[in-house]
Amino acid sequence: MELSQLNITELRKVVKREAERINREVSRAKRAGREYRELGGLKRFSRAVGTKTRRELISQYNAMQKRTQGGYTLQTLKKIEKQKAQFAKELGLKPEDIKPSQLGRLTKLAQAAKQNDALFYEALKVGVAYGKYRDYNQWREEGRALDTEKSRSAFVTETIKYANKKIREANKQRAISGEKPLPVLRRRALKAGAAKTAKSRARKVVGK
Repeated sequence: MELSQLNITELRKVVKREAERINREVSRAKRAGREYRELGGLKRFSRAVGTKTRRELISQYNAMQKRTQGGYTLQTLKKIEKQKAQFAKELGLKPEDIKPSQLGRLTKLAQAAKQNDALFYEALKVGVAYGKYRDYNQWREEGRALDTEKSRSAFVTETIKYANKKIREANKQRAISGEKPLPVLRRRALKAGAAKTAKSRARKVVGK
């Protein structure tokens, strides 16, 4: 809805109607026994819009949309509870340790961990550790095109091959000195590292 295209009378009707809708949802949620903290604090909004200016009306409408983030409906509450339980299980926490406001960030981290981006950064760390790159920005300076999943996947493969070459060279020396050989690097090990990194970042989001 483009609020700027409405005249002041229409705008007041829209804002009042939205406030009434949200206030009804707040009442239903409270009657269902949900505590305020489940949605970061339920809040009713003023229906008294008769004297408000255009700027004040648009400001209230935007505040209502930002505050509710999907509504206070029972369906939304159940979705939040399910998400909290899922993340709590993955992070070894209690559902009450996770705030609803943190779910968006946690969801983004979980999605990123399943993509090649997470694997790419794990490979980048390996590349630096084994001397393929002097730092984490060298690949940018070289102008490599790594902005697609295919190119980043190829980068991971290339880095693993490089690291394993270094590992095999080191193992020759370790064999001479009677030391236990280092295991070669596998993609699944990088995936495990990416998952561990994602979990660590997620725990930082919830302050645990």
